[in-house]
Amino acid sequence: MCAVEELRHTITPTLRITDPAEKRKAREALAANELRTWGSQVESQLGDGPFIGGAQLQVADLKLYMVVRWLTTGTVDYLPTNVFDHCPKLLALYRAVGSHPGVKAWLARSKA
Repeated sequence: MCAVEELRHTITPTLRITDPAEKRKAREALAANELRTWGSQVESQLGDGPFIGGAQLQVADLKLYMVVRWLTTGTVDYLPTNVFDHCPKLLALYRAVGSHPGVKAWLARSKA
């Protein structure tokens, strides 16, 4: 959970940039450097899954799911949606959380 909060603090300054060229440059650098490193570090801490602690969904799984969802769905301009393609365990966790019945129900309610 701390890793997600640290990442959020890294990304936040790029959300305040108003100049399009500066924003693009900052976010492309973020994707190439900080996000790549962050993903690799998280990846190295993940086991066989499907969740962080094994078979049971935990709050940390949800936190990782939300940040990966945010950063891989095109929501943030100039961040490639494949930014975590080098992290198969992280993406597997993301898919497992997204497939969890409770998460699916929450997402369905939040879209209504």
